[in-house]
Amino acid sequence: MIYHQVKTVKEKIKIMKKLSIILLLVLLGNLASFGDGAIKQYPIPSFGQKIIGTSAFAESATAPGNDHYKRQMNVQSTTISPKVGECTITAWLIANGGLNVLGPFTVDCGETLSVPIDNQRWSVVIQSDYPVSVDVWIDSGSSGQY
Repeated sequence: MIYHQVKTVKEKIKIMKKLSIILLLVLLGNLASFGDGAIKQYPIPSFGQKIIGTSAFAESATAPGNDHYKRQMNVQSTTISPKVGECTITAWLIANGGLNVLGPFTVDCGETLSVPIDNQRWSVVIQSDYPVSVDVWIDSGSSGQY
């Protein structure tokens, strides 16, 4: 069915949803083509993870189910070698199958990016042009809403 031939709004919405999913898959496929051809994946939390290029960090499949639970995603980078001297990274926080994206955030050497997050299962995608050591972790707070 061609989009302009569709008569009902429901049919147009279905087509747009399918096109959005296809676009997301193409985008993820293009991300995988950076660097050595594959995005390296690590768990959250990860500490001292040495990366270059694009890497992904993901929570386990069991994210908190309490809607009133405060959490904070933290990302920090440090240089691996004083000779390199550059350890700025770009980070994106992603949830809900890519429908919720926060960022891009620039994180300089030694700085900690701290972003409030909800109870969804979150991932962090990091891009670095230099070899860096990255820490990614979640702080869990007390009950209450942001």
